[in-house]
Amino acid sequence: MAFKKFRALGPVQEALSSLGIEVSYAYDDLVFIEHNTFILRFDDTKDNHLFLHFNVECTEKLGITKALEIQFENHNLKITPDKQYNIIEKPGKEEFDLMFI
Repeated sequence: MAFKKFRALGPVQEALSSLGIEVSYAYDDLVFIEHNTFILRFDDTKDNHLFLHFNVECTEKLGITKALEIQFENHNLKITPDKQYNIIEKPGKEEFDLMFI
């Protein structure tokens, strides 16, 4: 039986909350943020490390990245900027695909 790696969402939520940002949904290794500005992806190879993926439409990447780095460090977390993403809605369904660019 394969075991999934534990992903500590609490410290991530606390770090984001200190910036006034809310988690809207967490699924597997992904953490979706309100207003879809960016998503976070847990790094299953390193504890307390996440990848930062910005929506292709985000225009404030540098400022957001700096603020996140400071708060995440205060919560013993590290983030690394990674690929951008785009959301593609599936016609006639309440589903979507994420395309990493």
